Amino acid sequence: MKNGGEGGLGWVFLFGEKRDGIRIEVIEGPVTLALAFGDDIEKASSEAYPSISHLDVACGTDRCLFAVDSSQGPVRAVVSGLPDEGIEFESLLGAAESTAIENGRFELRFGALEAKGLQFKRGPGAE
Repeated sequence: MKNGGEGGLGWVFLFGEKRDGIRIEVIEGPVTLALAFGDDIEKASSEAYPSISHLDVACGTDRCLFAVDSSQGPVRAVVSGLPDEGIEFESLLGAAESTAIENGRFELRFGALEAKGLQFKRGPGAE
């Protein structure tokens, strides 16, 4: 990743191009959340918001995905919209993550209020 601070994240947020090809579908846990202000649950908003919010960014020849679980519990989700083969990824926000990407899809597990940042690259020998 380009020089721009630790992990090059500054470059991604300043110069990356927002995309909408990567999708996230919640398969376990809350799909939506109601917005509540303060301690009064009775004043919760009637609008529902996705429990997983995400940003898909093109960074040169790579793609980055930033996703946040806004719920108070764990969530399992399927990420899709990637090329069918030849893709690898690494974590940009700490602990290494590894999972198989099959047919442009893979599963992510989030803890309560957890944020993830992933950088996707073409693997060796990929076209």
